[in-house]
Amino acid sequence: MARFTLMRNEEMKLKAQPHPLSFLHLYFVFLLLLVWGFVIHRFFSQDWFSQVPFYSFLIGISVINEVVAASIIWSLALLAIGFAARYLFLDNGGRDIFRLYGGLALFGIGVMVLHFWKIGEAEGDTMAFGTWFIPLLTLLVGGGGMVIVDQYRRSFTYYLTDIRIAMHQDFLGL
Repeated sequence: MARFTLMRNEEMKLKAQPHPLSFLHLYFVFLLLLVWGFVIHRFFSQDWFSQVPFYSFLIGISVINEVVAASIIWSLALLAIGFAARYLFLDNGGRDIFRLYGGLALFGIGVMVLHFWKIGEAEGDTMAFGTWFIPLLTLLVGGGGMVIVDQYRRSFTYYLTDIRIAMHQDFLGL
């Protein structure tokens, strides 16, 4: 993308970047993931999942242990938040938010089931793997998203001149 150049007899008055609050809706999407990552860590460490409705039903299924049941509850909460975000942010990419949360949920459950299937309950490693993988995955996606949103916000530059207002965007050099 070409850099901003002044026209003949044009004088630069101000060069500005957007305020962080102008991208609050995007920061909020990833802040929810960070908060949910810390909450899910507490759920694993305090064994709060046993108080969630339908937990006993999930544990009764033969291929599901406590961590896989907890990751299913984790993913259902992600899907509920993503579904709500889809309708709250209809004009600001709500479908993309739902796809992000849904993809994260499907990826997390897929990795947990694959790990349970490959390693098996015989070694007992699924519990240890799930208690750090699910919260860490959520925190990494939330933190990485916050960094990407901040870089996206900083990629916008507004040039105010005596003749016009121009915007330049250079996100990741694209």
